[in-house]
Amino acid sequence: MKKAIRLLTFLSFVISVTGSFAQKKESKYVSTFDETFKDENDKKNIQKLRDYLYTRDEDLKKLKVEQAKYSKADSILQSYQNKYIRLNNIISENGGTTLQVPQNLLNEITDSKEVVVKNRTEVMRAISYDSVAIETSKGQVAAFNDIAKGIENAEQDINRCRSTLDSLLAIELLEQTHKQKVSLYFIILIGALLAFFFLAFLSDRPIVMILMGDYGLQFITIFVLIIAVVLFGVLGILQSSELAAILSGISGYILGKGRDGTAQPKIPPGGNASGGRNPTGGTGGGNAGGVNGGV
Repeated sequence: MKKAIRLLTFLSFVISVTGSFAQKKESKYVSTFDETFKDENDKKNIQKLRDYLYTRDEDLKKLKVEQAKYSKADSILQSYQNKYIRLNNIISENGGTTLQVPQNLLNEITDSKEVVVKNRTEVMRAISYDSVAIETSKGQVAAFNDIAKGIENAEQDINRCRSTLDSLLAIELLEQTHKQKVSLYFIILIGALLAFFFLAFLSDRPIVMILMGDYGLQFITIFVLIIAVVLFGVLGILQSSELAAILSGISGYILGKGRDGTAQPKIPPGGNASGGRNPTGGTGGGNAGGVNGGV
């Protein structure tokens, strides 16, 4: 009697676990890559892809642990089905109240194949037990198959996510290489400009005064500033609108300075601009001066 109670308790527990598993279809059992990354912009989000890859890796580990619990479900199902068929054959072949049954068919905790005498009621109880166990085992086999499908879906999602990440990282690697080359070229250009000014400073030629004057300092400052702005644009630090505003401001400053430096000298009123000697022999800026000089 105690054995029967323990067995029924165990069966109730297994049925409840299997039933809850069948009712609850979690996202880890189905493919979620297409649902998570509907937008193409999401597929370009490296951080989101990495988070998704970590989540699916964890799901895969849990699925494999769950699958191990049901690894023997199919063999157990076949065992119960064979016992169920053999007991039914014994019942159908013998019409008496007592039956000779191998002990290992009576759902007792033994592997002994010794034939024992049992009444028909006990044999029918064993058949009923096998019937319930068969349904329970079928649920476990179904759970095992669902988990196997979930593992397949998780592996597929992981492979797709890794492939997408590899493509993005390859593109980003090319961009980083391009940025490094451009940065190196600008560094070389600025270094060459500074070397030119340093060598010019060491020489005693008149060009040194020009380069060290206001115009020379303005030129090198604006030149370095433009290089820095363009470099920030290439590195993605500044956006296109910001670049346009900064370059427009620099261009306006340069053109304004150029216009101020080309102002024409004014001619004083009342005579020749040169203030030279008049043909009559006098000096001065007008006709009156020429007359006086002649006298």
